[in-house]
Amino acid sequence: MKLLDGHAVVLAQGKIYVFGGASRVRPIGSDFFAEFDLQTTDWTPLSGLPDTAPLRARHDSPGVRKLLAAWTDKREERVYVMYRMPDHQVAFLVGHEWGDMNGSAIEDCWSWGIKERKWRRERIAGNYPCPRAEMATCYVRSLLCPLRRG
Repeated sequence: MKLLDGHAVVLAQGKIYVFGGASRVRPIGSDFFAEFDLQTTDWTPLSGLPDTAPLRARHDSPGVRKLLAAWTDKREERVYVMYRMPDHQVAFLVGHEWGDMNGSAIEDCWSWGIKERKWRRERIAGNYPCPRAEMATCYVRSLLCPLRRG
């Protein structure tokens, strides 16, 4: 799988997790999720389909996406992915089966349990960001500090 753009990358427990993104074969985006172990330098596919497999709709894991947000929780027990843009318009222009001239932004949030090795659909509450087609995040633990008063 050769990702070109729009994938999300996070670091947790000494491993790099990569989700989504677009490729020349699948410009609509991807649901492929894998981990790279920094000690062994091995890749392990975790979920989703490689570009060579036909796409299918799923409801037990995040769908095809690119240009998404991703981060880990403070204890690095879960990897979160939020929002997405399946690029139907680009897929349409190159003749991909899932192509369409109408674009869409999807407003969902999923988390991957690193220990359980499975996806969970998250409920978004409070003042969350409005749905968007293009999004990115950067989580830097060392920049987080407790709010100081006084």
